[in-house]
Amino acid sequence: MQKPFLVIPTQVLEINQKYEGKAKIVERISEDLVRITYKDDLTAFDGVKKDQKQGKGMINLKISNLIYDFLKNKGIPTHFVKQENEKQIIAKYVKILPIEFVVRNIAAGSFVRRYGIEKGLKFDQPIFELFLKSDELHDPLITPDVAIKLGLIDKETFEKTRFYTLVINHYLKELFGRIGFDLVDFKLEFGIDNQGNILLADEITPDSIRLWLKGTQESFDKDVFREDKGDVLAAYKEVLRRLENIEIEKIKDPDFKITLNVRLKSGIVDAQGAVVKRALKRLGLDTIKDARIGKIIDLEFNGGNINDVLEKLDHAIEEFLINPLIENYEINFY
Repeated sequence: MQKPFLVIPTQVLEINQKYEGKAKIVERISEDLVRITYKDDLTAFDGVKKDQKQGKGMINLKISNLIYDFLKNKGIPTHFVKQENEKQIIAKYVKILPIEFVVRNIAAGSFVRRYGIEKGLKFDQPIFELFLKSDELHDPLITPDVAIKLGLIDKETFEKTRFYTLVINHYLKELFGRIGFDLVDFKLEFGIDNQGNILLADEITPDSIRLWLKGTQESFDKDVFREDKGDVLAAYKEVLRRLENIEIEKIKDPDFKITLNVRLKSGIVDAQGAVVKRALKRLGLDTIKDARIGKIIDLEFNGGNINDVLEKLDHAIEEFLINPLIENYEINFY
């Protein structure tokens, strides 16, 4: 991966060095490990609005650990190693990608302000967005092309993190739906460990997700603090209470769909494309240079662990769904 033009502090932590962010303190304690301390601080609007709520760090740590355990059991690789005490965890040291990965299921927050649409509009398919991690630039929205061209992420890593993000959304919608919440939107961060593995990092808490009481727009997340809508600590405690009172490990895998986009490799003669090219020339499109034909394979599943499905699907793809000698493919998850 190219060197990013913007390097955030967590990417350059030396052993015994600390980095203090808005909600956590990260200390690198060895070549491969960090200690993360959850703070009681609350911030909003790029740190303009600030407060402290005693116990908030402990609540967020518990919520994040429960969710990470849930995702780990679903096959999502994370940085979490163990809980050290009520405010600290031990995690794998990773170089954080300078990008926030955002999924939106319902229109709210900055999305509503940006596009002037109705708050509460539900999307048929989740909307995936990228934001540059830069306080100085106020975390601007960026496109995948920009992220790749600027060297923030390479194409392969982007495709993997996008896939992980959509899979995580798939599971979290089911998890929060079971405890009476609509998962409106959330942001994730990913990092690369010393072995080159892509790991889910940072946290998943009401600081980074937007939750509404099912069927309403009553907030149980940091919007309570942002918009002065009541007792933010009580809202966080209620999320934790509901998570602790459900047998997370027994939540079934929801239905999902996988689409394969199959194309011939570059340099392979496309006989179908050549026929199309000749036909288009006959219709007067004399400037056509080339035509290449691909195919789309839609696969729908009644639940099942996604990673187990993908492992078996990989075999099927190479065995009979494509010709690996002449074809490439991309996987999309819905």
